[in-house]
Amino acid sequence: MIAVFRDTRLLYPTDASFHPPEDYPEYPYRGRGFNCPGNQIYPAVRETLSLLRLDENNRNTPQWNPLEKYIKPGDMVALKPNLVHDRAHDNGLQAMVTHASVIRAVLDYVVLALKGSGRIVIGDSPLQTADFDAIIRGTHLDRVVEFSRTESGLEIELCDFRRERSRKDQQGVIEMREPVAGTHGHAVVRLDGYSHFSEVGQRIKRFRVTNYVPELMTLHHNEAVHEYLIAKPVLQANCVINLPKLKTHRKAGITAALKNMVGINGSKDWLPHHTNGSAKEGGDQYPAPSLRKRIMTIMLDRKEASPHYAVRKSYALMLHLLCSSRRIRPFPDPYYEGNWYGNDTLWRTILDLNRIVFYATSKGELRCNTRQRHYFALVDAVVAGEGEGPLEATPRACGALVAGDNPVSLDVVCAYLMGFDPFLIPTIRNGMQDNWLEYDREFMMRSNYWPELKTLAKTGFRFVPSKGWEGHIELGGQ
Repeated sequence: MIAVFRDTRLLYPTDASFHPPEDYPEYPYRGRGFNCPGNQIYPAVRETLSLLRLDENNRNTPQWNPLEKYIKPGDMVALKPNLVHDRAHDNGLQAMVTHASVIRAVLDYVVLALKGSGRIVIGDSPLQTADFDAIIRGTHLDRVVEFSRTESGLEIELCDFRRERSRKDQQGVIEMREPVAGTHGHAVVRLDGYSHFSEVGQRIKRFRVTNYVPELMTLHHNEAVHEYLIAKPVLQANCVINLPKLKTHRKAGITAALKNMVGINGSKDWLPHHTNGSAKEGGDQYPAPSLRKRIMTIMLDRKEASPHYAVRKSYALMLHLLCSSRRIRPFPDPYYEGNWYGNDTLWRTILDLNRIVFYATSKGELRCNTRQRHYFALVDAVVAGEGEGPLEATPRACGALVAGDNPVSLDVVCAYLMGFDPFLIPTIRNGMQDNWLEYDREFMMRSNYWPELKTLAKTGFRFVPSKGWEGHIELGGQ
């Protein structure tokens, strides 16, 4: 069952305590005076959990424990919000990161389920140039964790899952890289023949992710190996709580439950995002062959591979000049780096990582037929993002939350909510066929606003997709 809550007046609270507006019967800090009358998000999360009929017999009593199906006392719980960057473009952070008021409400129900015994880690792998401390300060997530840690007595940590971070100059050239401390480490998880990349072995030397050394990618994805570097707190967790921000995505079409799992990997040079070359040449970097783009790709690879900052600067200047030639003679198409509907690479990475969430042991060993942990997701679509997501999305007020325990079903509902056809989004379409993810075509949707999924598809929002997807994923052939 998937729950969709919507209130057209729903807004994020301005009071950064993010306390509930009243002492609900199950509230873990009941009677201590921790309330915020203007907080609309907390009751919205509460109602979303109610729509799923979780612990329904105890609803509106002090015994109500909606997450007990997924979390037991003594468990290790990993919360995975979207904390992609600390610096937003002109449109602000609300359409880019999971709002801390949503995280706080879910965190309270995790605390409730643990009953005083267990451990909680809240973490993500932001972009390599992001300042993790600035993200948690700017969102007030540090205050949320400090409050919850003090009042619950539980071990609650904020964790940067990245292995390293970097700094760029004003032209976008990487100046330095440095290790990230306090990650709790990583484990290598090998999928090999169970990876979705095992089907496209002829492309492995051309897998790329922007701003990383190409040769490093081939160490982790080649004829013999397909592996990922996963944050240990995720693998050690008895339950993963996925808290995505709903938005469009240049390479994947949308970001929702499935795509948010990219942030459990500690280094992006283990994550193929596109395949070099045009679609007609067996790649998916852009549709049509182009000599200039091919030259730019070679130059970009050399720029990233060089250990010398001055050399990287020189290549960056040449790339800029060659790119500017489009003003004199346009390229055959406007797409770069797999930022279009023909990207046949990133969905494979996304589904591989979701397989890992469900089937990798705490030591990183794959158990194909045995789920290793519980999973629950709640998607923040109070303010979502449309257009050039994930980093330059335009805010779209939806006043919605979507929740459930199957990532494919969640993404199907989210796609319909956005006005997109899930069968035209590769991650979702292929996720439906991935038996490991146990998608049920007969899943039910409960909502306080839409009576059924068909109604949602007809009367949901009409998001503007990223330019590379426009005209290719909208419902009704828009």
